[in-house]
Amino acid sequence: IGVTRVQTCALPICIALPVFFFTLHVFLSGKMAMNRNKILILLFLILLIYFSHLFVLAVFFLFTATFLIVNKFFLRMKDVSTIKKFLKEAGFILLVSLPAFLLTLHFILINKDKQFYNSHLVFSELVEWLTTTRPIITFKYEGEGLFAIIIAATTGMLIIGMLYSVWKKKYHSEGTVWIVFSMLILVLYFFLPNNLSTGGFVSMRLLLFIYLFLFTWFTAGYFHPALKGAAVVLFISVSIYFLKYHRDAGIVLSDNVKEYYSVTGHIKENSIVLPLDYSENWMHNNIAAYIGTCHTIFMLEDYDASSPHFPVIWKQKLAPHELLGKNVGGNPPCADIDSFESQTKIKIDYITRWRYNPAIQDSCTFAMNSIIEKYFTRIFVSSSGEAELFQRKK
Repeated sequence: IGVTRVQTCALPICIALPVFFFTLHVFLSGKMAMNRNKILILLFLILLIYFSHLFVLAVFFLFTATFLIVNKFFLRMKDVSTIKKFLKEAGFILLVSLPAFLLTLHFILINKDKQFYNSHLVFSELVEWLTTTRPIITFKYEGEGLFAIIIAATTGMLIIGMLYSVWKKKYHSEGTVWIVFSMLILVLYFFLPNNLSTGGFVSMRLLLFIYLFLFTWFTAGYFHPALKGAAVVLFISVSIYFLKYHRDAGIVLSDNVKEYYSVTGHIKENSIVLPLDYSENWMHNNIAAYIGTCHTIFMLEDYDASSPHFPVIWKQKLAPHELLGKNVGGNPPCADIDSFESQTKIKIDYITRWRYNPAIQDSCTFAMNSIIEKYFTRIFVSSSGEAELFQRKK
């Protein structure tokens, strides 16, 4: 049953997830006694989760607390030494988690003045995400939405099958902690903001864990062979479709990037470049920023540098999104070039324009076109006309 796959995600969380589940395996394994070797192994693995992704570490801490409470107080109430064992295991997990916990506390304290605005998604959107397996939709809903709904519907059938297993008592009690934790994450999914502390996409990541823990819970039940077989076939079929879809979409995106980057051959070294993105494809949002990694070109766009927890950040009062206006990264983009140049005493040498549509009629686009026409000259257009390069007039 557990053949469904996470299609794509940010690299740090992709690294953190397998480490997370392997750490759970070591923690839950009865083959390893609570000795020095297990302490050292868990110390290392938990620190590895910390350096991979802080959000995943928080989920790990929450799960271990849930496991100790459910396993000791709800499943083994007849054991007279329950409290003593609970305290022993709680002390053990606190010991192996202490270095990572202290590092987490330090990170929060030094970033307390750099937190994002805590914004909640609307309830209807959260419900829609839940019923359409939103975490596996990576590129566009039009190409992936139907298959994500199939995954959600199949998961719903498996939940019904699990409830039937519980009713018929064909169920391993060890699986209780997985469904309890899934329900706990579900509650947090509806109540926590989408931006929390210095991190974003909290709701999406919580939803991903709901599905991951539900699939783990399914292993504790008994399913009719027909239901199990149908679920396996559906999951494998959808996974194969996604592999092909992502491969084809990746080829198109690669061609898009090559076309965009064709402008670099006409930009002088050590130039200041303002990118204007009119594309409706969200995967194009940050490709302009990487032009500066291949050439000595300063791009006035960098998502990472605008976020507080990345190693490279804009200098105070010199962030382009503040000097050019917060709508510079919007669609359509709107940049206050006069404000930027008057405050920095630096002239913008080039403007790139990606997927501009002449049919766009709004005040921002009109203002940008007026500035380009007055101060810049178009010197290059890519092969398909999607990328344009404008150089400041002499």
